[in-house]
Amino acid sequence: MDYAKCNFEGEKGSSLLTEFFEPSEMKELQEFLTRLSKYFEKYKKTSDERALAIIGASSVENELDKFLSCWIKDFKNLNNNKELTFSLKVELAISLKLIPKKILNAIEPIRKIRNIFAHNFEIDTFEQAKLKEPKTFQMLANKIKLFNCPVEGDDIKNFQYLIFMIILCLHVYAQQLVKIQDNIWDSENLNEIVGKVPKFDIIRILM
Repeated sequence: MDYAKCNFEGEKGSSLLTEFFEPSEMKELQEFLTRLSKYFEKYKKTSDERALAIIGASSVENELDKFLSCWIKDFKNLNNNKELTFSLKVELAISLKLIPKKILNAIEPIRKIRNIFAHNFEIDTFEQAKLKEPKTFQMLANKIKLFNCPVEGDDIKNFQYLIFMIILCLHVYAQQLVKIQDNIWDSENLNEIVGKVPKFDIIRILM
C-alpha cells in the first residue's frame, strides 16, 4: 500500500491521538503482516465468500479488542461479558476519543456485511448481498474514500482493502497508546501530573 496517498490522521483536538506513524521496526511490521495474513488464510483456501465476510469482521473485532486492551486495564474481564457486542465495542472506542473517529466509523459496513451473511443463509456471495442491501456496499466505498484511497470495482477487494486499513490503523495507534500508558503509570510521571492539580482542604471547606 502506498501510505503517502492515504490519510489515516485526524483533526487535532478531536481525539487524543491524531498522527499516524508507520511501524518503525521491521520486526514489528512483519509480525503485524503475518497476523493479518492468517486472518484470510481460510478464505484463500476455500474461496467461500460467506467465510470471508465472517472472518473479516472477526479479524477487525479481534484487533479492536487488542486496541481497547492497550488503554483499558483488565479489558479482558470486561470482554467476557456477553452483552459487550461488537457494536458496543465500537461505540466504546468512539466514546473514548482516543483516535480519529473516521477509523472507527469505517467498521460499520464491515459489521453490516457480516450480518447480511450471518442472518440470511440463502445468501452465499457478495453479489447477492449487494442486491439485498446496496446502501451498505455504497457505505463501504464511501468509507474507503474517506482515507483518500482508490475504490475498486470489485466489492470483495474493497471489503478486504477496508479491513486491512482499519486493522493497520488500530495496530499503529495501539502502539502509541501503549507508550502513553507506560508514561501515565510511571510513578514519577504520575506524581508530576497529580502535583499540578490544585490541592484543597476538604475539612475546611465543609466547616
